[in-house]
Amino acid sequence: MTEERFVIRDGLREEDVPTISSFLREFVLSPDAAFDHSEAGKEYFRRKYDPDRVCDWRDDIVMTAWDGAYLAGFGRARKDGFVTHVFVTEKYRRQGLGARLLEILEESLGAEGLKFIFLDSDSESVGFYERNGWVRREPSALDESGVLLVPMEKRME
Repeated sequence: MTEERFVIRDGLREEDVPTISSFLREFVLSPDAAFDHSEAGKEYFRRKYDPDRVCDWRDDIVMTAWDGAYLAGFGRARKDGFVTHVFVTEKYRRQGLGARLLEILEESLGAEGLKFIFLDSDSESVGFYERNGWVRREPSALDESGVLLVPMEKRME
């Protein structure tokens, strides 16, 4: 179902940078976000997801999922084995898209020869990652924006 509905593209295209940046800023800074940020936290994310910073992801593994011209979700991982983003807009959740993006990132990282891969989940998403074979690895901690992060890992087979 996921493959038929969405076009999943590999790589960060220059023309996608503003869309991804806007997507992230809206997702993280919207009033409907799963977590509430202080003003300092909001400023942190505004800077973090500036298009100039998103351009720095060119050497990373980036997957975008499109429903026509609309960005439904995307995933990003660094080649050192750290998954940094798996985001799907509310409209497209519970349709297998997040799991498919995560699976593609895992396959790409496995091709890099890594034995373990890692991510920091927000507390709302831990169940999603656990259902996809990830395990918690150490105590949770607040990041610099005030979000509670749950470190997780997955052994690559």
